[in-house]
Order: sequence, then C-alpha cells, then structure tokens
Amino acid sequence: RCYWAGAGTPATAISLRSAAADRVVIQASQGDESPQVIGELDRFSVPLLLYEGAVYIHEGATYLVDQLDWAGGIAHVRPVDVDFYTRPSIGEEVVRLRVADVGSSDNQSEIRNPKSEIHWGDVRVISRATGYKMLRRGTNEVLGFGPIDLPEQTLETQACWLTFGQALIDELRAAGQWFSDPNDYGPEWATQRDAARARAGYRCQNCGAPEPVGGSSNGVTVPETANRKPVLRPVEGSAIGNQHHVHHKIPFRAFLADPSLRPGLPADQAWRAANQLGNLVTLCPACHRRAEATVRVSSGLGGVATPAGVGYAAQMWAAMPEMLRAAYDLVTGCPCERGCPGCVGPVLEHAYALDTKALARDLLAKCLAHEAQ
Repeated sequence: RCYWAGAGTPATAISLRSAAADRVVIQASQGDESPQVIGELDRFSVPLLLYEGAVYIHEGATYLVDQLDWAGGIAHVRPVDVDFYTRPSIGEEVVRLRVADVGSSDNQSEIRNPKSEIHWGDVRVISRATGYKMLRRGTNEVLGFGPIDLPEQTLETQACWLTFGQALIDELRAAGQWFSDPNDYGPEWATQRDAARARAGYRCQNCGAPEPVGGSSNGVTVPETANRKPVLRPVEGSAIGNQHHVHHKIPFRAFLADPSLRPGLPADQAWRAANQLGNLVTLCPACHRRAEATVRVSSGLGGVATPAGVGYAAQMWAAMPEMLRAAYDLVTGCPCERGCPGCVGPVLEHAYALDTKALARDLLAKCLAHEAQ
C-alpha cells in the first residue's frame, strides 16, 4: 500500500478520462486559429464519448467531433452551440479470465445459501459501438441517428459478480418466480419476426432508431444541424446480429399460462396466438434490454473501465452482503405496491406485468438466507 506524501492532493493531477496509457489527443479549432490541444481520452472510452458526430463536453464547453483519426490518435473538434446531446449504442461481451477469491471472507457469513455465489477477479470486456442517437436536451426527443465505424475494443480489468446457481434457479422456477428460461416461439417465428420488422420500416418503434446495415454503410438519419446528409437504407438480408429485435407486447409466457388468451388452442400451440402481428413490436437492442430488464436476469456484474482495475472489485466483493442487505431493506421498506423507481426501478404497468417488487424481495431474501416477510 502506498501513501501520498506530497503537497496538496494527487487527484488534481490525474484525469479520470485518460487513466490508460493508450490515449487519443483532442484538438479544438475555431476559424483560422491554429488547433489547440484541450485534453486527452483513453482509447477504450472513445466509442463512448469521442466518435465522429459526437457532442463532447469539456470544462463546461460543448464541442462537435468533426473527424477522428483512429490510427493517429487525434480527434478534431470544434466549439458549437447546439440543443442536443448524443448517446452511443454499444454492445458488450464479458469473458471471465480469473477468479481471485477462493473462499469466503468473514463478513460474508450471512450469505449461507450455497445456491448463489459472489466472486471477483479478472475479466475481459469486448465492446463495439454501432451507432448513436441525437437527443434534445430537456425533453430527450430523438432528433436523429448516426453510425459509429470504429474497431472492436478489448479491455482487461477487474469485476465483481453475483451468480445464481442451478439449485436456486430450480427453486425459483418451482415457485413460479423464474422467467428467464428461453421460449420456444414456434416454427413460424422467423416469418412473423421479419414481417414485424418490415411493418415497422426496420426502425425501433420506441425510439425510432433504424437498423444498421453493418460496417461503415450503416443506414442513418441525422439532423441537418449536424451538417450531415440524411441517409436511409433498407436492411433486407442483413445479418441477424445487426437486425432489430421483436418483442411481445403481452408476454409470451402469459399465453402459456392463461387459456383465455389462446381460445381453443392447447398450451403447445400458444405461439399461434402470441405471435400475431398485433402483439409484436420492433425494438432496437437497447430498448429491448430495457423492456426485458425486470424479467430476464440470471446474474449481476459490476466493474470499472480502467485497465487492470483500481481495487473497487475486491471491495465490492467484501461489501456485497451489506449491499444486499441494504437492497432488501430498501425494497421491503418502500411503501409502493408492485415496485417503483425508488426501489426496484421503472416497472411495466399492464394486466400481465410481473410483480417486480415481490420477485426482487423474495430473490434477495433467498440470497441472504432470510425468510421473506
């Protein structure tokens, strides 16, 4: 362990945006003036903040990224006054490399249930940005979209994770509290899925994002305020990984459980009723993740976007029992009926919505070896 012995504090001399050794220099130019270096950003964060077309905030000033020289490590920006901000869409895959803890710490004695496991260790994060949205400040109105054509990024760091074992999953399934098993959508699902995407014009019906074609030829529409020509291309024949998702408005599981939703059909034919176009909505991956966030979960992971980590994962692992207890107390103490943004996050409100609060409470109780109250 090291202790700072200098005058002042070291925090003022270290930028959290450029903690990594591989950085991109940010050059700002205005009119005929020579470009000035205003900062640096670690390369892993560039697809998040500094892609071409991004609105970049630096010391309270707003800049638009005009050009990114990825190989040369230079981003060219210019000051702008715009009423929108940008948000990228990034897909990530996390690969476990090494489990650092091999036993239980003393303060984890309360997690006696062997059906859930808490670990920390080294992980590899593989991410790729595919496009971005432009949203109006204040209202979050979607103004347009743009492509991000950057290489796949790899970061090795540390993380802490909580995993539900098969025994716990079986227990939840038997109690009717497990909803993350994959569904069999029937033999005609591919046809109905394509029909739903075509009906939506290959756009997300929640935010309006178009399907990417792939690579640098992504189909996009962008406001004229960003000085980019609007383009829109169909995606017939595109790879399944680039296609938008199709989501059931009334959950597929409801058709299995409620015969009134599938008149005259046995449970193994529920897909015929569930997959009607009127029950399908096309969503981009980001919107679909939000729609499924409360029902499809088998583990939780937290980490830091810093090479090799900075020690937070180990501390999170040690503090996990306290964090789970605090979460349990928060959920059980909240006066809401079925969940709210103050305890379990935003919840769906329709006749077939899950009782997210009860599910979260019971799951936390099982992880903590409490008895649900």
